[in-house]
Amino acid sequence: MLRRFLRMLLSISLTVMAAGLLSATLVRFAPGFGIDERELDPRLNVDSVREIRQSRGEGQSVILFYTRYLRNLVHGDLGKSAAFGRPVGELLRDRIPASAMAVGSGLACGWMFGLGLASMAVLWAPALDIAGSGLTALCLSAPAPVLALLFVFAGHNTGTDTAHIAFPVAAVVALVVFPRVFRYVRGILAQVSGMPHVLAAHTRGLGRLRILLTHVLTPSAPSILALAGVSVSVAFGAAIPIEVICDYPGIGQLAWKAALERDLPLLIDITLLVTIMATVSNSVAEMAGAWLSPRGASA
Repeated sequence: MLRRFLRMLLSISLTVMAAGLLSATLVRFAPGFGIDERELDPRLNVDSVREIRQSRGEGQSVILFYTRYLRNLVHGDLGKSAAFGRPVGELLRDRIPASAMAVGSGLACGWMFGLGLASMAVLWAPALDIAGSGLTALCLSAPAPVLALLFVFAGHNTGTDTAHIAFPVAAVVALVVFPRVFRYVRGILAQVSGMPHVLAAHTRGLGRLRILLTHVLTPSAPSILALAGVSVSVAFGAAIPIEVICDYPGIGQLAWKAALERDLPLLIDITLLVTIMATVSNSVAEMAGAWLSPRGASA
């Protein structure tokens, strides 16, 4: 287990560093990088325009910029946003709690609904399988931005408190996560429920709830945990256009504005943050699944 944990840390470190370098490279070679609309101001003289170009030219060399960025990162300096004129650390501290609340609530609701409906469809009411499949097809056919627009038109993105504004974001994230959870979990539970030990439990007269918890969900835990790790990345990816459309002050909206302004330091920090979140959630789910598997438990 210790060796697996060390390999996980090494994998996370290499993945995060590679993601940061790739992000810096993509932004550097994106069309329009290094162009500042302030240069079009006819009131500026040649020296002012040259100063603007020099201030924007620090990211021209990707390797030099990324090396300097990593050196500053070791000392806790995340850089300064060129678009907002504020330290990136302050921007992230202001936005992370809002995104965590909305995305976390949406993930929890999507998982509760998807797992509960899949469990009931497999063991209790097969008719719910048809209803769940129809609802899944409906959610998958409607893109996340379209769902967010429906909440905007309904007026659910208005209000003063953060919890009220976060409702449409959390609701759309739940609608994005639910169909994937339902389809995958239903297939796992349907396969496990047909195994001999589950059929033997039915013949012994055990209750369906006990069979579900002990004989179906427990053996399925490693596969379900793997899906949980992936669903975190899916939820955060869906939250970016949702937060933009709903005007929600989270990481997704910040990433959108940084992309429009080609704010290199801010984009790299957001990329590293999302990469760390995705790799850590997947690695933790993988380790937990390995520990819960019969081979891992016996070891």
